[in-house]
Amino acid sequence: MKGTWDLFLIVMLYVFSVMGLGQLFRKRYSASFTRRIIHILASDIIIVLPLFSSIKWVILIPATLASILTIAFIFGLPVREAMVPKGDDPLHAYGPVYYIISIGILVGVFGIRSYIPIVATFVMAWGDGFAALVGGRFGRIFLLENKSLEGSLAFLLFSFLGAALGYVAWAHWTSQPVSGFLGIAFLSSLIGTVLELFSIGKLKPFDNFTVPLGVAFALHILH
Repeated sequence: MKGTWDLFLIVMLYVFSVMGLGQLFRKRYSASFTRRIIHILASDIIIVLPLFSSIKWVILIPATLASILTIAFIFGLPVREAMVPKGDDPLHAYGPVYYIISIGILVGVFGIRSYIPIVATFVMAWGDGFAALVGGRFGRIFLLENKSLEGSLAFLLFSFLGAALGYVAWAHWTSQPVSGFLGIAFLSSLIGTVLELFSIGKLKPFDNFTVPLGVAFALHILH
C-alpha cells in the first residue's frame, strides 16, 4: 500500500459503507439513533492516519466528504434522512459537516504523524455518540440544559476507551512507546467531557468544533 490514492479510496469506501449502513438502519430506527451510529463508526477510520504518505491525500478526504454532505443536506438526498431528525435545528443539522471540517483542521494543524488528531477525534466520536445514546435512554439527572449526568458519565467512559484505543493504534503504526497512554486517555476524556457539558446555548450546535479542537489544543499545551 502506497498510502496515497489507494488508502484514500479505502477510507472513502469505508465512510460510505457506514453511511449506507445508517440508511438501512433508518428503516427500523430513528434518524437520531442512526446519526449517532454513523457518528461513532465513521470517524474510527482516523486510525489509519499515520499510514498516509502525504497530508494532501488526508485533507482531500474531509474536503470531499464535507462537499458531498453539504449538497446532500441542501437538496434533501436520502443520506440526510439517516442523519437529520425531522424538525432538527438547522444549525445542529449540519453537525456532521462541522465534524468533518474539524477533523480537517486537526490534521492540517498537527499533521499526519501526531497522535493528537486521532485521540481528539475518538474523544468526540465515541464520547458524544455514546453520551447521546445513553443519556437519551437512561438520563434522569439533568445538569445543564438537556445534558444528563448519565450521558456525561457515558461520555467520560467511552471517550476514555476511544482515546486509549486511538493512542495505542498510533503508537503501533509509528513505532512509538505506549507508556503513558492511560494518562493521555484520561486527560483527553476529562477535558472532552467538560467541553461537551458546557457546549450550551449558542455553542450547542457547534460541539463538533468545540470538543475535538478544545481537546487537541489542551493536549498540545499540557502534554
